[in-house]
Amino acid sequence: VLRASEAGAVDTEKISEFFASELYQRIKKADKIYREQKFAYLMSVCDADPSADIKYKDETVLVQGIADCIIEEHGVLTIIDYKTDRVKNVQTLKDHYSRQLEIYADAFGKCMEKPVKEKLLYSFELNKTVNI
Repeated sequence: VLRASEAGAVDTEKISEFFASELYQRIKKADKIYREQKFAYLMSVCDADPSADIKYKDETVLVQGIADCIIEEHGVLTIIDYKTDRVKNVQTLKDHYSRQLEIYADAFGKCMEKPVKEKLLYSFELNKTVNI
């Protein structure tokens, strides 16, 4: 439930475009849908940040996050992250979020003990699904 002032900030056309998208149709047909899935995952510093100083190669870090949506289809997972960034092109999204989705895929694949087939961004600004 939104107040009138809040509702005015919502771009209903972009929301409608998402609900008409192939991605949304796929989500609706998925065997299982996981929304807002939190995780905490230990990984090596070098895996978390490939540019990290090599002297930290034996160190681990706790990575925490929330996946917007994970769908399961025929025993495999697809990680979906929704983005509202005001970008002009797909490459900008890939540059900013590829590493995030790679970490999510690694974490959820291991935690849920299922393979991750795809990592997707849905850009509301571009009205596009971007495969990472």
